[in-house]
Amino acid sequence: MPDPFEHYAYWKTEIEPHENLARPGAFGENLSTVGLTEDAISIGDVFEFGSTINEGSQGRQLFWKPTSVLAEPTWPGQSTR
Repeated sequence: MPDPFEHYAYWKTEIEPHENLARPGAFGENLSTVGLTEDAISIGDVFEFGSTINEGSQGRQLFWKPTSVLAEPTWPGQSTR
């Protein structure tokens, strides 16, 4: 599933300010949404975005992209909290 843009507000308080946090895509997500947070969807929910079909599954852990793009070497430990 895509990463919700609502999460960016939290990360802005946890890591150093970075211009990439002003828009979706800073964490390497292929698709970013508004309103599809963890409390709004369940594993197995199916969504169509254009010509694609996406199914909710377990979350993923982000490592290399935020560390590289945002220059945040502490990212792996923060993203698993």
